[in-house]
Amino acid sequence: MKKTIAVILMTALIGAAFIAAPADAGRKRNRKVTGVYNGGAGVGTIYAINFGGAKFPTKSTERYVKVKLTDATGQPVGFSVGQDPDGDSSADILGKGCGKTKGSVPIQGGVDVIIFVGELEACGDPTIGTQGEIAAVFSNLP
Repeated sequence: MKKTIAVILMTALIGAAFIAAPADAGRKRNRKVTGVYNGGAGVGTIYAINFGGAKFPTKSTERYVKVKLTDATGQPVGFSVGQDPDGDSSADILGKGCGKTKGSVPIQGGVDVIIFVGELEACGDPTIGTQGEIAAVFSNLP
């Protein structure tokens, strides 16, 4: 009888552990968003959203972003990834890319991510974005 009760209690505890843990805990969750740009900042990059780029809102659970630019010319275009967590209208640059980021860029969830097109240093040689698409994949894990 004691053995049966012990088995029932053990089974209940194991079952409760599965119920208490979220089904997707530890699982990577991705969210893809796209935007368009017309022109880039070009020579003498000015970090202003109206100079070619896009702004994407983030969820509080998102910690990383991967970005890819597809320019109408078919050539890679340099860009920067930034955020303005303190709200001073001056973005902190978190990463750069030439056509795409090299891996995941760490971000602060709940703060808009800003993509600045026309980052001169990102591709080695100056690149000018004409028009194209920005694809961003946000995730909770790298």
